[in-house]
Amino acid sequence: MRNWVNLKTQNNNGWTALHFACSKESSEMFIYMTEILGADLKLKNLHGWSVFHKAAFDDNSYILTYLRDKAGFCI
Repeated sequence: MRNWVNLKTQNNNGWTALHFACSKESSEMFIYMTEILGADLKLKNLHGWSVFHKAAFDDNSYILTYLRDKAGFCI
């Protein structure tokens, strides 16, 4: 399978596609990128924000629960 997105590419502030998928409108994309494409959940932006921080900032309880239950993040 060919990936249609480079999961390690970061913009000038260090945000990745996975960070942007933490919004409530993109939860399905987040799950696709992690479970199907194998995105790295530990990548952080230049200010040290992980996807967990971004999901909390975006008030996405679905992704926060996913990260807690499936990826072992500690709340």
